[in-house]
Parts: sequence; C-alpha cells; structure tokens
Amino acid sequence: LGVDLDDGNVGFGVRTEHLARNQWYHTYVDYVVDHGIMNGMGGGRFAPNGNVTRAQLVTTLYRMAGSPQVEEMSTFADVHANRWYSAAVAWAQDVGIAVGVTETAFQPNGFTTREQAATFLYRYVTEYLKQEPTQGVDLSAYQDAASISPYAEEALAWATAEGILEGFGDDTLKPKDVLSRAQLAKLMTVMDQNF
Repeated sequence: LGVDLDDGNVGFGVRTEHLARNQWYHTYVDYVVDHGIMNGMGGGRFAPNGNVTRAQLVTTLYRMAGSPQVEEMSTFADVHANRWYSAAVAWAQDVGIAVGVTETAFQPNGFTTREQAATFLYRYVTEYLKQEPTQGVDLSAYQDAASISPYAEEALAWATAEGILEGFGDDTLKPKDVLSRAQLAKLMTVMDQNF
C-alpha cells in the first residue's frame, strides 16, 4: 500500500480477474486498465486499497489526455527528470492543472486527499479542456462541509454535482481523507466517459 513505484511504467500487466468480482470497484478497475489510464503496482497487482499519490493522480490525467509531448520539465524542485511521473507533472503544471503545495514543491509522493483530487479534476476540465463547469451543489447539507478547504469548495461542489465524487452514507464528504486507488479508478472512469 502507499507509494506506487510502477504505475508510470508501460508493460506492467494487471490481472484484474484476481480482484474480487463482487467488489464495487471491479468494473471501474477493468475500465481504467483496459483504457490505459491506470497501471498496476507491479507483479500483476492493482492494489485497490492503496493510497493515491499526487504523482499518480496527475499521471492518470496525463494518460487520459493522450500523454501529450512535453517540451520542458517542471519547475518544481522535487520533481526530477527521468522519473515515471516527470512528464506528467510538467504537462500538468504547464496547462494549469498542477499547482504545488508551495511555489517550489509539488510533493509527488504525498498522498492525495479527496478535496485535492476534486481540484485536480476540476482544473482538468476548466483549464485543459476549457469547458465551462456545471453549477455545483450546495455542500452545506454535508455534516463535514465546514472542514472543506476554501480552495477546494468550488471543485468539490462541481465534482459532487457531476456525480464524480459522492458523499458517504453518514452524510459526510470526508474531504481530508486520502483517496484510494479503487476510488481513483471510479473517478477516472466517470471522467473519461463524460468529458
């Protein structure tokens, strides 16, 4: 679980038939693997309960965009050349999707929260695809709405309205929870099918 060292490498086949077919995420994992949006963790494993890093999330968006050619590397001091995610971060920074946690640090191996994921996806649609976002939902109905970071409010409202991100049965959004790889597979499936 945790940092995915192989997700950026081509050729790591994922045997999704080894995932429990009765799990909610199986269809989504099949989709992202079949469409080349997500790879495995090596050894044929997908690791659905593993945590998603910032590098992994940006890489999935980069793949969904068709892995465009990158002319210059990222200006983030912690994103070194020749890493599996280097081109993806450079592309995401160039098109306005990736903003660092500071002006000089991207934290590629930092885990992605649900609100961060919504923000990356929102920027993909508005900055890269240049689409006008749909009207977001009122998040005040969620018990933990006050814990949403101000930068993520609009993105979370949009992602919830679009059905990309859903609340939990206890009327919470859990914006600060770390996103799992299974959850990312669902988000990317919905994004790829709708945008």
